[in-house]
Amino acid sequence: MTASSSYLPISVPGPSRKKNYLKKIRGLLLVVVVFASIFSIFIKDTSKKNNLIPAFNDCGLYSPIVPTFKKSFDQILYDKKYKLTVVDKLTNAVRIPTQIYDETPPPDLKSNLTTDPNWANFTKFHDFLQDSFPHVFKTLKVEKINGLGLLLTWSSETTASAPPLLLMAHQDVVPVEPSTISKWTHPPFEGIYDPEKDLIYGRGSSDTKQMIISEMEAIEKLIIDGFEPTKRPLLIAYGFDEEASGTYGAAQISQVLLERYGKNGLYGIIDEGDGVEQMENDGDFVAVIPTSEKGYLDAVLILNTKGGHSSIPPDHTSIGIMSELNMLIEESPYEQVITLDNPALEMLQCISTYSDSPNDKALKNAFKDGRVSKIGKIVDNIPNYKFLFKTSQALDLMYGGVKSNALPEQVTVLLNHRIGIHSTVNETLSHVLKNVLLIAKKYDFSVNVEHKNGTHISAPRKEGSNGEFVVQLMDPLEPATISPTGDDELWNIIAGTVVNTYQQPLFQEKKKNGTDNKVLVTSSLMAGNTDTKSYWDLTNRIYRFRGSLTSAGDKNEHTVDETTGGLTLMSGVAFFYQLITNVDRLST
Repeated sequence: MTASSSYLPISVPGPSRKKNYLKKIRGLLLVVVVFASIFSIFIKDTSKKNNLIPAFNDCGLYSPIVPTFKKSFDQILYDKKYKLTVVDKLTNAVRIPTQIYDETPPPDLKSNLTTDPNWANFTKFHDFLQDSFPHVFKTLKVEKINGLGLLLTWSSETTASAPPLLLMAHQDVVPVEPSTISKWTHPPFEGIYDPEKDLIYGRGSSDTKQMIISEMEAIEKLIIDGFEPTKRPLLIAYGFDEEASGTYGAAQISQVLLERYGKNGLYGIIDEGDGVEQMENDGDFVAVIPTSEKGYLDAVLILNTKGGHSSIPPDHTSIGIMSELNMLIEESPYEQVITLDNPALEMLQCISTYSDSPNDKALKNAFKDGRVSKIGKIVDNIPNYKFLFKTSQALDLMYGGVKSNALPEQVTVLLNHRIGIHSTVNETLSHVLKNVLLIAKKYDFSVNVEHKNGTHISAPRKEGSNGEFVVQLMDPLEPATISPTGDDELWNIIAGTVVNTYQQPLFQEKKKNGTDNKVLVTSSLMAGNTDTKSYWDLTNRIYRFRGSLTSAGDKNEHTVDETTGGLTLMSGVAFFYQLITNVDRLST
């Protein structure tokens, strides 16, 4: 839409009234100049204030929470034979290839899922969990939602009315690209443990079967040790299609919970996300806990044109025109916007304050100066940080044409967006349409916008003699709200549990100056999306955090040689063993 459609021309005075108007105009100009000067000073003053970085909570001042129940805590951390039994459970979990594809159909509840080629491995995974954690499946109420989603409830007579704590993960894994199998150190579904490197290899070892085993093992141990919830129920929810948007799994489980507990009926949620990293130069530990996640939009760009024989081509084929659009898209990235409520800003301040790494010195100096603009210039050159403050766009798929001697009549591109916390789906769509309309006008195409099911939304350009662009919106998702930190009860229980875990002798090594390694806890922003997007109505406390030492070998998610460390796995068990009891005993 152009501004001209609503433009109203201003009535200009005629020549005979010019002298009288000149006097009035001179007077008005004087007023305008004076006002503009005052306004300019005001703008400079307020912008100067608004550009200052606020004082965040010191991420190094959280105190450890002494475990309220610690019967097996030392065994979890120090018993090597016990560790091998837990590692064995994870390797066996990896050996069940619970792959999910974008086009996988929903489970047919009228059929036998144990023989369904799409879902048989998930039923095997359920059997494996039940065999590996018999006390969990005997003690907790077990429900299967939509056939394959697992919902477990641990309650007692005294917990009935209290809002539950929910622990999450997902059963599914991304598929392995067949052409890459030869590049793996060990085949992706053999579940190999290398004791010398303390690494478990295999698809899903990190994302997220390690978290499932950590949570389930912690609960199994607690039941054996005689623990029982007394203050609030504990829920476990494992979806089965997180890697394909969670429509059949998490979305269905969340509806059951919403009907059962009502809006804001949960105490809090912990799902997959970041973990604990040990900083290279000084050995301090930093727990990065995302309290929000970016939004999402797949824009499918479809160009429909006239076909014909390749021996008589037009000057620009549909593939050539779409390529021009692709270039235009990549030449117009989204602008950086640093809002002071972005939790990633707190994370950067935390790391730069305590890190001795030369790479963080510039950030440290910028934070001392206190100017957002200086922070922005630095992070825009650091790939791991830059997209925490802007919407990302990635041309992920492109296809068109059916034969070498036939002009392509349809070309399709998928443009993926992770929407910045400061932005919206509509702003992202406007940015996409700006580029599409430029190419559409140049080559005379109409432009239509629709949902992925074909429902029409709008027609930004109705006329086009050479064909049409169709912009389909897939899986639009606004950025998540920001969960509380600071004085929030659950946040502080999580933080205190983390500090106690990584202050244990297993993790501590004296620094050169004789001091212990610090344990830092900070909020941050999740660039990707999780199953928690289906649970926003259930609580405002959503923390995307594994609790495990991810720097001990957790790497290569979604690619060749996905691994997790044995220490990563056991630190996760230790964290959840404490957290479950701490929340039950210390929450109000």
